[in-house]
Amino acid sequence: MKFTYRFNLLISDLFRIPMVLLLIIAADFLFYRPAATTIGSVPFLIFYLLLLIFSLPHRLDFIPVNFRLLWGFVFFLCALGLLYSVNFYSIAIPLFALYTFRMISVKKVWETRVGKWFRNLVLLAFSLFFDWYYQIRVALENLGSTKPILVRFMRGIFLWLLPVLFTLLFLLLFASANPFFEKGISNVLELFRKIQMPNLSRLFFWFCVFLFTTSLSGLTLWNRFTEIWDNHLKLCDYQLELRKSTDFLLARIMTRGLILFNLLFLIQNVFDIEYLWAGAALPGGITYAEYAHRGAYPLIATALLAGLLTLVAFCRQCTGQAWKWARILVYVWLVQNVFLVASSLLRLWKYISVYSLTELRVAAALWMLLVACGLCLILCKIWTNRNLAWLVWANGGALLVLLLFVMLFDVRGYIAEYNLAHCREVVKETKEGIQPVPLDTKYLCSLGYPALPALLKAEEKGIEIPPTRFGDDQIQEKYLQLSKDLDNWRTFTLHRYLVYKKAEPLYTKSGK
Repeated sequence: MKFTYRFNLLISDLFRIPMVLLLIIAADFLFYRPAATTIGSVPFLIFYLLLLIFSLPHRLDFIPVNFRLLWGFVFFLCALGLLYSVNFYSIAIPLFALYTFRMISVKKVWETRVGKWFRNLVLLAFSLFFDWYYQIRVALENLGSTKPILVRFMRGIFLWLLPVLFTLLFLLLFASANPFFEKGISNVLELFRKIQMPNLSRLFFWFCVFLFTTSLSGLTLWNRFTEIWDNHLKLCDYQLELRKSTDFLLARIMTRGLILFNLLFLIQNVFDIEYLWAGAALPGGITYAEYAHRGAYPLIATALLAGLLTLVAFCRQCTGQAWKWARILVYVWLVQNVFLVASSLLRLWKYISVYSLTELRVAAALWMLLVACGLCLILCKIWTNRNLAWLVWANGGALLVLLLFVMLFDVRGYIAEYNLAHCREVVKETKEGIQPVPLDTKYLCSLGYPALPALLKAEEKGIEIPPTRFGDDQIQEKYLQLSKDLDNWRTFTLHRYLVYKKAEPLYTKSGK
C-alpha cells in the first residue's frame, strides 16, 4: 500500500524544505559561536518561537477548545521558562511539547487512550534520528517515479558537458586577448581563495539542526510506523472475566493480605511517630542522623511497591459484598502509605538540617512528593471507581506541574541560601540538639552564579571562600563573568539579571 504524507503545517508542503534551510541559517546565527562558553535566553527563545510558528498546523478543529487553550498555556510557560533561565528542563520540556503537539496535528485525530499515547511515544523515540534519511529516500523515489533518477542525472551531465567545456575554452582565449577578461577572472579566483569552507564541527551542527527540523516538521517515518502498526500489528483486545467463585476467592485472599499489610505498616508508622514526630530518645548505639537517613529511600520503594500491588489487585471495578472489607482495608493501607511517605520526607528534612542541602536531596524530596501525590490519586481512583486511563493522565499532569516548577524555580540559589542559613558557623545546633556541619564552600562555588549572593553573605560573616584553581578571587570572578554575560544579548537571561541585582549591593558593600 502506497504511503501518503499529510504534514498538516501552516505553510505549504512545497515550502517546508526551504523553511528548514532558513531555520538552519537562523540556528547558525543564534547558536554557533565556537569561542562562547554560555548561551543566554534570547537565542533559545527566538529559535523556540520560530519552531513553534513553523510547526503550527493549518487546522486545529479536531482538538477541543479547552485543550487548545491548555496547549497555548503550556507553550507560554515553555517560553517563560526559556526567558527565565537556560537549563536542561527549560530546553527538554519545550522540545517534548513541540513533538507531542506535532504528533497530534499530523494525525489530525484527538487521541486520549493511554495505550495509544505510550505506543506513539515509543515509536517516536525509534524513528526520530532516521526520519531525515527516510524523507530523502522517499523524495528520490518520487523524483524517479517516471524515469530512474540516475538515468536523468547522467543524461543532464551529457547534455551540458560539451557546451560548458567549450565555453570555458572561449573564456580562456578571451582572457589572453583582453586584459579586462583577465582581470575579471583573477578577481573571481581571488574571491574563491578568500572563501573559507566550514569546519567539521560547524557542518555537524548544521546536520543536527537539519535532522531535528526535518523530523519535527515531517514525522514521516513515525507516521509510517503507526500506519503499519494499525494495519498489521493490532493487538488482540480481550477482557479477562472471572467466575463468581474465582472472584470471591481473590477477594478473600486480598482481604487477608491487607490485614497483614496494615499491621506491618502500623508498626513502622508507630516507630516513626515516636522517634520522628514526637522526638523521643533513640535507643543506645543509634544516632539521630543515622535513623533519619537510612529509612528515607527504602520506605519510598515500599510505598511504590504498595501502590503497584494495589493497582494490580484493583485494576477493575471490584464491587459486591465479597470486596467490601478489602476496599475498606485498602483505603486504610493507602492512607498508611501516604503517612509513610510523609515520614520519609520528615526523615530527609531532619537529615538535611544536619548535613546541609544538595541537588540530589532536593530531587529526592520532590520525588517523594510525587509518590505521595500518586498514592492519593490511587486512593481517589478506587474510591470513585475511575479507570486506569484517568489515573495515568492525572499522574502525568502532576509530573508536568512538578517539571514546570523545577524549570521556573531557582533550585541552586535556594540550596546556597539554605546551607548558609543552617551551617555550623550560623546555627550552633538544631532543634534536636545536634550540631550541624560547617558550610561546604567548595560545593557552593560549584553551584555557579546562582550561589553568588550566598557567597557574598558568607564572606561578610567571616567565612573563608576558597580561590579558583588559578589563585584568583572566586567571588570577583563570578561577579565579573555575570556582569559580562548580561552585557551581551546572546548570554542574557532573566535569572542572571535577577541574581546580579541581588548580588550587586552586596558586592559594592564588600569593597572589591
